[in-house]
Amino acid sequence: MREWKLLFTINRDGVSMQTFYANIKNRDNTLLAFKDEHDHIFGAFCCEKWKISNTFYGRGESFVFSFGTEEDIKVFGWSEKQEKF
Repeated sequence: MREWKLLFTINRDGVSMQTFYANIKNRDNTLLAFKDEHDHIFGAFCCEKWKISNTFYGRGESFVFSFGTEEDIKVFGWSEKQEKF
């Protein structure tokens, strides 16, 4: 099992997408997590290495998730209806 490492946070790194991409470039198996103004948490698990691309890329192991204040987590995986992520 891998050790968790914080690659980017707005509190430390600011809000620049350029900094975000620089910090996560070529990293795989990453977890994005966000909290909105209503305390809902949502995000994604990305298994592919991050890169800037003009096309879609990814694999079926990636997924998005959300959960609210009641901690009922919802996971939205690959529907297998298309191959573009």
